[in-house]
Amino acid sequence: MDEEAIDRCMPYFTLDYMKAHLVRYQPISVEWRNDFRFIRKGTVGDHASLFDAAMLKRFHQAVNDVFPHGLPLWASQPSG
Repeated sequence: MDEEAIDRCMPYFTLDYMKAHLVRYQPISVEWRNDFRFIRKGTVGDHASLFDAAMLKRFHQAVNDVFPHGLPLWASQPSG
């Protein structure tokens, strides 16, 4: 893709767009409970408010298993 094509796609990658078009992004293969939202606040680190200490430890271990040398650049920088 050239830069112009990427620029045309970018609006579709925003949290606001995804929230406005949930039917396109919300998985239908599971039943959501307790008003769970697949697309939540969009705040970096918000997952920690949903996990207890043991869950956080398992999450961090899973990330370390997949990325033993640290997160790739695309995953470690906040989006614009």
